[in-house]
Amino acid sequence: MNISQEKTNDLTTIVKIEVQEADYSEQFEKELRNYRKQASLPGFRAGKVPMGIIKKKYGTALKVEEVNKLVSKSLNDYISDEKLDILGYPLNNIDKGTMPDFENQNDFEFYFDLAMSPEFSLDISESNEAEFLKIIINDTMLEKFIDDIRKRSATFEDVDDIQEEDMVEVKIEELNDDNTVNGDRSYKNTSIIPTYLKEEDTREEFLKLKTGDTIIFNPLKVTGNATETATMLGIEKEEAENLEKDFQFTVVKSSRQKLAEVNEDLFKSAFPNDEITDEEQFRARVMEEAVKVYEQESDKYFLHKTMEQFYDQTDMTLPDDFLKRWLFVSNEGKIPEEDIEKDYPHYQRSMKMQLIENRLVKENEGLKVTEQDIKNQIKQYFSMYMPPMGDDEEWEERMSGVVDNYMKNEEEVQKIQNQIFDQRLIALLKDKLKIVDKEVSYDEFLAILKESQKHMHHDHEHDHDHDHHGDEGEPKVADDKTDEQ
Repeated sequence: MNISQEKTNDLTTIVKIEVQEADYSEQFEKELRNYRKQASLPGFRAGKVPMGIIKKKYGTALKVEEVNKLVSKSLNDYISDEKLDILGYPLNNIDKGTMPDFENQNDFEFYFDLAMSPEFSLDISESNEAEFLKIIINDTMLEKFIDDIRKRSATFEDVDDIQEEDMVEVKIEELNDDNTVNGDRSYKNTSIIPTYLKEEDTREEFLKLKTGDTIIFNPLKVTGNATETATMLGIEKEEAENLEKDFQFTVVKSSRQKLAEVNEDLFKSAFPNDEITDEEQFRARVMEEAVKVYEQESDKYFLHKTMEQFYDQTDMTLPDDFLKRWLFVSNEGKIPEEDIEKDYPHYQRSMKMQLIENRLVKENEGLKVTEQDIKNQIKQYFSMYMPPMGDDEEWEERMSGVVDNYMKNEEEVQKIQNQIFDQRLIALLKDKLKIVDKEVSYDEFLAILKESQKHMHHDHEHDHDHDHHGDEGEPKVADDKTDEQ
């Protein structure tokens, strides 16, 4: 076998693979013998069919299979051995290649188009400034955080009147057309929070009720949501979607949330690992947590804007003609060529962003996310709900089972992989670049975010799935891309 390469321009090349009969004949003959052992044809005992008949019946198909396997492996090995940094995957060259005649030929020539990743510079140093929006937390925001903590430890007390945030237990009765109760169907009591009733007139009437009072309405019309209606009545969503009947709701009791007092019990409940003895220390500790929460929002924006900054700073040329063809082939022709041409600027942008990210991963080993990293993250999460108790070995075994089961959910695993990668990338950028903090209020931050979203072509998280952040494997060539030409 002979493999050679002919550059067509700076970013594309043609790889020629010459296959001689001697390259595949041994494996081909072995497969023929295997077929003969298993073949069962009328007039012959199993395994005794003459080889000539086997070759005539199965020879061409087996030759196609063996040659294609050989070509695919050889091409992948060549790309790996020559350390070719390719874009996409190889495509059959339609100008040089000809359709092989497997019935009459024993020697073959295959031609493949390859596109190379472009060279470009990327400044990841303190000479490159990046802005970080530091959200200033005011007293109102801090009080909201404190209220949220108080709500988590809140109690409920029964009240006579009803307010929008109250939890109202009601008895449910289905009505006939004449507004009499339908005794053939019964429903369990449920709880309604008035604020979730979308129809304003009904909500206002509901707020005037007291214990023992009744109100009649169609739940689907009032909630405007079949799922909420199904939950309220304890019925299937499909039934709720076509609900036309009215129901009578009788107030059994109304409960109002009473926020926990700001005292040592709350301090201990909210921060069990801290020694907090007074409200001043408590507020300072809550402020720390609030800063972390808003910093996470700033981090996401920082990552997006910094990647956009890299994009604007990077002079990069792509093999556009190859990529347009690759997009058409990789989508199996389901996207018309005219649509690819029209949307190509978006594809091109996404590819450039991906190449920038690839460079960051290649030059920073710590960004790679392994399967064990993902398992550790899942274990850490479930440890909050399954604290170690009793025998350590038994707990580890149980946790291992939980993690292995969770790993079967590919979509969730991908989300975790992306989260870990993004966290590591944010930390890297903050460490390497010159960060310039800009203090903004939360309202200003939201306004900046809204304005930025108007100009986003594709959000960072949706440009790609971070598949390359794991361990790198061999370049792949799809089977139908290395078939006979």
